[in-house]
Amino acid sequence: MSTETKEINLHVEKGQDEVIIRHGAAAEKIPFRKSLEISGNIDLPRLHLQNPSNWLDFYPENCIDTPLSFSFVMVDREAMLITFTEDQGMPWESRYRGDLRLDPRFAKFGVNSDKYYTTLELADFIKMNRSFFETKDSAMRLVKELRSFKAKVDKDIENSDDGRGNKKLLLAQKLDSNIPEAFNLTIPIFKGGGKQTIAIEISINTDFTCTLISPEVADYIEETRDMIMDSEINKIKELFPELRIFEV
Repeated sequence: MSTETKEINLHVEKGQDEVIIRHGAAAEKIPFRKSLEISGNIDLPRLHLQNPSNWLDFYPENCIDTPLSFSFVMVDREAMLITFTEDQGMPWESRYRGDLRLDPRFAKFGVNSDKYYTTLELADFIKMNRSFFETKDSAMRLVKELRSFKAKVDKDIENSDDGRGNKKLLLAQKLDSNIPEAFNLTIPIFKGGGKQTIAIEISINTDFTCTLISPEVADYIEETRDMIMDSEINKIKELFPELRIFEV
């Protein structure tokens, strides 16, 4: 039986207290993993946990730590975000970020935002997005009304001065127009969600620009956000009850 002696040069970094030498077939079984940063829909962390990476290849059977000892979930309801951090502190530490995002088709309407339209701009925008109305005819009627915008402004002005330093200036303005107060959209509010029929109000400003507002949308986002996020969190708890979940 012959033996072969090889000289090995080792370079140990400062603070490193363990060196593992593999040879032969053992060297071919070294698992290799990369750190990942992945973002997607709100269900992404759960989907990853349902099909986890090969954690067990990195944890010996007699290891006191479990594959989830260094992993946790962070929940940020205000940001509508769930983040799963896998193996924090390890060279292959990874993050899986799930965002509950507004559907881009709805977001471009600028509802409950600081987006302003002239009546002609709003007419053109609605014309190009008429497929989100209950009927295309109702969309085109609104386009016609916006293009033929007419307004009657009544102003009552009171300006008084009693000669003793007391002055009063009051301005009351009333605007009557041919534009309807509201219309309905049938559109997904959240990305990946189903279509909702929801009322949108047209607010006319003193400079005759328009903004789109909707208390219904505000209520829907607030209520549905918690429902969707709670559903994901509960499913994660069912998969791995020992996994730490933090609300921030």
